[in-house]
Amino acid sequence: MDYFGSDVLLKDVTGDGKADYTVSATFEGEGVGAVTAMLSDGTGISPDGDRGFGPTAFDRPATYGAFGANLIG
Repeated sequence: MDYFGSDVLLKDVTGDGKADYTVSATFEGEGVGAVTAMLSDGTGISPDGDRGFGPTAFDRPATYGAFGANLIG
């Protein structure tokens, strides 16, 4: 179980003035954790441009653990 949805943030993360939906899966990849940003097209969440990333995207080791446990915004 990866605990997808363990934390959720609704905020404009791209700076385009539209609220985007960001979801964490704190135990994805055997406890490493991952975050998925689902971008808004202004009418809702768009399937285009979704982005997923883990701790290595921020120069943290893959052993960082529970990445995305708390989304703050």
